[in-house]
Amino acid sequence: VMQRERGEAGNRQLFCDAAYRAGRASTRLGYFSRALEYYEACRERGDAAFFSAKIELLNDAVRVVTDIECLVRAGDGEKAEALLDSVALMSLYSTRLTYLKGRIAILQDRPEKVQTCEEALLTLNSSSVEARILQGVQKYYHLSLRESLTILRQALRLDPDHDECRIIHKEVLAVHRGLEGTLGDCEAAFAQPGLPNNAKHQLLHRRCALLANDHTKRSLILQDAYRGLSLQPDCEDCFNVGTGIFTRLRCYRLLHRFLEGYIGPGRDTKRALRACERKLEHDEVPDYYGVLSVSRRASNAEIKKAYLREAKMWHPDKQRSGISIEDAQEVFKTVTEAHKVLSDQASRRQYDRKSQRGGQGSGFYSD
Repeated sequence: VMQRERGEAGNRQLFCDAAYRAGRASTRLGYFSRALEYYEACRERGDAAFFSAKIELLNDAVRVVTDIECLVRAGDGEKAEALLDSVALMSLYSTRLTYLKGRIAILQDRPEKVQTCEEALLTLNSSSVEARILQGVQKYYHLSLRESLTILRQALRLDPDHDECRIIHKEVLAVHRGLEGTLGDCEAAFAQPGLPNNAKHQLLHRRCALLANDHTKRSLILQDAYRGLSLQPDCEDCFNVGTGIFTRLRCYRLLHRFLEGYIGPGRDTKRALRACERKLEHDEVPDYYGVLSVSRRASNAEIKKAYLREAKMWHPDKQRSGISIEDAQEVFKTVTEAHKVLSDQASRRQYDRKSQRGGQGSGFYSD
């Protein structure tokens, strides 16, 4: 009707009625930009004041819905829910808002509400792409990645041009490859914005496992351990990685601080704390060979090369996540002391004699 009556002055009222109905239907379906076009056409040919108010209301809703979508991608469910309530007060009810309610419920881990939203979407449209996206995202947040990919592919077969579905499918596929592929795949997946915390945590685990045999990446592994504990404070694997690295570096002050900071329920760290305190009291000889990750028979050139590598890794001015500047300064100080002692032949011989008497200096990577 709109196409036929457009431009015919005698049927202006018929045109406005059709455009208004089309605008309302588009709003319910969540096609806000299309609804704005219909209301703009009505304003030009009908009641300008009435449709101006409609357009202003819809523009406000579009801004709020855009903000909600950004918050959902960032994982902030509380703010997104508060904004969603304000859209509901505007008397705008659409499939888009129902879908966003489902996404917020996934963030808040409320499966019953997610199911309610899915059923509401399927009631409106039995082949609803949004309902399948909700199912796929829910599987993704529970790390059932293969099932999530299957559901999202079904959604894309229904609507190949659905931008949001394509973006989510790409993200889930990258995480799936990161958890099963190479270090490059893992890092590419982790670099994506808006990843759920459990996906980040699993990717950190994967990267730690891939870097475990490379002692030149100790700083990265320690960063991943800190970040993993910030996401999941009761994670035993991240905790063991952190204590292992500080023990190998013989940085007992840092190890003591690390143990105190991450004592969790059911975690037996009291014995480790007491052992750390004893080492601090006796001021045992540091394992300088272990600090530089070289053997006891390393040449001066090898020691210098190892020092430059470790100094670059632990320099306090280097930006790193998870590790505080104070911790980096202490490790850097230990690395500098190790180089100073081992680069001078006389002090190195004296250190070797002293460490052999004290039972230290064997080194985790030493021969």
